[in-house]
Amino acid sequence: MSEKAQAMINELVSVCIAFGRQVEPDWQTRIDKAQRELREYIAELEEQAWNLNLENERMEEAYWIDESIAPDGTLKPSVRKLLERLEKAETDLRLGDDLVKALDNRIAELEAEVTELKPYRDGYDAYEDFPEEGENVIANLGIWLFLAQRRGDKWYDSLGQQAEIRGGVERWWKLPEVTE
Repeated sequence: MSEKAQAMINELVSVCIAFGRQVEPDWQTRIDKAQRELREYIAELEEQAWNLNLENERMEEAYWIDESIAPDGTLKPSVRKLLERLEKAETDLRLGDDLVKALDNRIAELEAEVTELKPYRDGYDAYEDFPEEGENVIANLGIWLFLAQRRGDKWYDSLGQQAEIRGGVERWWKLPEVTE
């Protein structure tokens, strides 16, 4: 509430109190003056509200300054159309929250699957992770690939003479499981 409105209310209350106590002989003059000032102020506020509504309607039909014509020569949409599009876009975004949640869940599922399948793509570090002893795996040494087993702390060729693989296996992969 503005200071002016508060002052008018205070004056009316003061006049009413004076009337009730019948202390001031000019209470009627004060009431008339306070009513007149209050009516003038209300009329002033109503006119401001009317002018604001007119300006709002004018702006809804307006175009952004210096941006009413697109580079291709067509008219750009009015502010009202832009506001309507914005409102629809916000509604579409709210509808999209469920879709975002579903996509987040699917991403989490796929990331878990990638983590599960990563050893098949990248293999295992032969210096940190070891296969079960005696298990046949594909082993990598430089450009060579072997069918190999790890026994104790050494790697052996699983085919032919089953000789020790010297030079150190760098990576290894599990063999795919065969289903009949």
